[in-house]
Amino acid sequence: MVRELKHDCLPQKRGCPTPLGWRTRDHPASLGHGRRECHLRRVPPSTITPALASLSAYATTSLLLESNYQGGIWLPILIAVGFGALLGAFNGLFIGHFGLPALIVTLGSSSVFKGFMQGTLNSRQFAVIPPGMKNFGLAPLFVATNSQSGLTARMPVAFLAFLAVLIVAYFLLQRTMFGRGIYAIGGNEVSAHRAGFSVRRTKFWMYVFVGSISSLAGLMRTCMMTQMHPTNMLGMEMNIIAGVVLGGTAITGGAGSLTGCMLGTVLIVVVENSMILLGVPTVWKSVFVGALIIVGTGVSALQVARANRIHVSKAAALKEVR
Repeated sequence: MVRELKHDCLPQKRGCPTPLGWRTRDHPASLGHGRRECHLRRVPPSTITPALASLSAYATTSLLLESNYQGGIWLPILIAVGFGALLGAFNGLFIGHFGLPALIVTLGSSSVFKGFMQGTLNSRQFAVIPPGMKNFGLAPLFVATNSQSGLTARMPVAFLAFLAVLIVAYFLLQRTMFGRGIYAIGGNEVSAHRAGFSVRRTKFWMYVFVGSISSLAGLMRTCMMTQMHPTNMLGMEMNIIAGVVLGGTAITGGAGSLTGCMLGTVLIVVVENSMILLGVPTVWKSVFVGALIIVGTGVSALQVARANRIHVSKAAALKEVR
């Protein structure tokens, strides 16, 4: 039994459970600039949360504008992360403690968040955001200049937020029992429970963490755009799935990594920017993203089937030896 539990749970360090948007800029720095919010949402293992990010960023911006806030970026970050943690706890409560399917809950909560934002909060666009947020969004970390054309591209300071999230997520996933629990649950919930992991508690806090990062991503996007449009981040689900799947994360869980998610994101950014530079109509971007999802999911399914066949063959061979 101990051998089986070790095989099912503890070595699952390759994977994430189920996966958790986009904008283009001038080519050199676009890998870091236009997709910051997408990178941030892909760091933790989770499900899809653009509506959560939009609602948190909208509520934070609205609250600060009504209070005539003139300070720096740290208070908006704290407020947005707090909103995100609460909304993530809403998902975690139903998924972790009540055991409802993650896909159903996140799709349902996305509709709830979207309706609340567009209905109760009136979802008006803010053409002006607090000065601290605007200054942070416009501040460059460095500027890349094309010596031939004279075109420039900025790497925003918001890139540091992405690096910070990446470091924190890596530490949690690789160096803590909480991270080991996430990997174990992604591989097999029953085996994870038998190994001593609290499935309910781990799922709940995972969604709290995911909500916080999603809200931070929404705030970073708002700062870089220097305005708040409540529907700007909606509809990014397919891009998020494509980047994660292309990075090697299995939709069924148990396989994937932060590095893979990063590489999948970078590849899509490069291809999309190249399509724009080549003059390919933007409608083909959706075709490209959909094809990536189908191919990536198919490859993952084939890998799982192959691994299962190998496992069955080894088990049969051991049985014959005994």
